[in-house]
Amino acid sequence: MSTIKQSEGLDNLEAPLLQPSSQDYGDTSNNSAAPAVLVDIEDQPQPSWSHLGTTHWLLTTAILLSDMFGLGTLSLPADFARLGWIPALACLIWFAVADVYAGTVYQRLSLKVPAAVVFDEIGYAAMGRLGSAMVYATIYFSILLQPIMLHLTCMESLRQTLYMYNISAELACLIVTVLILPLGQMHHIEDVAWVSIFGTVGMLVAMLVVAGKLVAIYITAPAAAPTEMVAQGQGFHSGLVGAMDIAFAFGGQINWMRYITTMKKRSKFSSAVSITAVFMTVVYLLVAVTGYSAFGAGIDLHK
Repeated sequence: MSTIKQSEGLDNLEAPLLQPSSQDYGDTSNNSAAPAVLVDIEDQPQPSWSHLGTTHWLLTTAILLSDMFGLGTLSLPADFARLGWIPALACLIWFAVADVYAGTVYQRLSLKVPAAVVFDEIGYAAMGRLGSAMVYATIYFSILLQPIMLHLTCMESLRQTLYMYNISAELACLIVTVLILPLGQMHHIEDVAWVSIFGTVGMLVAMLVVAGKLVAIYITAPAAAPTEMVAQGQGFHSGLVGAMDIAFAFGGQINWMRYITTMKKRSKFSSAVSITAVFMTVVYLLVAVTGYSAFGAGIDLHK
């Protein structure tokens, strides 16, 4: 089992990046760059980690798309109405670039602390117990809450989709649980990757259908109100909601650590993130631009 030792503060993590070895696991024995974080890797069987380092980076890309793509997409036309063309496009581009940059940061940290499998091990390597505690208080707390939030979101989506049957919250919760439990039996990222491809394709088809309908509306009927370069009369709170919705559409970074540690070549992680960010940005622009053009500033912000 791998053992993470505390480095001398943040110096090692801030030093120039080490060149990855041929296996891309951060082997620095023959590298003359700045000293790496001290890592003792014992030569012992690790059956629970048998799939570490076997996932192709294209499969990782599929997982990232399934995890991130689609979150908040349908709210983007309303977000453009809250902000106006210029602020909304600026936010979309800003968060897309930030997403790509975050991918490079994750890749650098993973190569710098190659034995780390979870976030707190990187925190400990950087700042000892304080770094580990900071991870528990921030990232792990978010990870704890995320499944609850997504479960509630799935429940409400199911109830709205089947509104004609007036499904209770309890029954919706049970249905979602039954549907999710089989996926919970998958123990390895590679297994999830193949399933995620179908989920991503399904989401893309749904988005294209929505975009097609919005284009049809734009062609056949004038917008309820003209679009605005900068939204007028919305207020700071409404604009903040719009910006946060766009940020949410690029969310999902808290899961990245588990993805990168299963890759055959960790140095390809930033490429996987870049492809994902470009793909999402194109689809988000398609939905947001067509939706805002079709409905204009008069779009109902509460739907």
